[in-house]
Amino acid sequence: RGPVGRPDFAGRDLARHTKHIRPGHWTLESVTRRLRIDDLTAIAAPEQPALSPDGTTCAYVLRTIDIEEDRSSRSIWCVGAREGEPRRLTRGEADVAPTWSPDGKSIAFLRASDGPAQLWLLPADGGEPEQLTTLALGAGNSVWSPDGSRIAFSAATDRADGADGPIVTE
Repeated sequence: RGPVGRPDFAGRDLARHTKHIRPGHWTLESVTRRLRIDDLTAIAAPEQPALSPDGTTCAYVLRTIDIEEDRSSRSIWCVGAREGEPRRLTRGEADVAPTWSPDGKSIAFLRASDGPAQLWLLPADGGEPEQLTTLALGAGNSVWSPDGSRIAFSAATDRADGADGPIVTE
């Protein structure tokens, strides 16, 4: 744990902060002042890590902030679990919740572009993602079946007819 993770850190000067080198690459450098609120827009935060089934690769969401557009952006990146260069897998503005297929060849994720989030599928080694759902109220987080032949996910429905219970489709 670094100094920010220590309970006694409150009120002290920051020992280090992140500096952007190139897309997906950050380094730590010494600072002589405390972190200010406007510094937060320069920090890219990794979120939602997902290890590949063999444990050698980690897919994750990288959140960045665009101060001019007044919005945050999330894209999916991939890096070796022990070493390697991070590489960007998606170019969407709101790509989240990566889940690996059991064979490690695909990554399912959620993308919200023009409406609610939908389920997408991406080759783990890169390429164009394929949209799997077009649900009016969007799709939720996904889980792969053990054999990789199916993906389960939650989704809101308009149940105006009064029916209850799960909806299962092929």
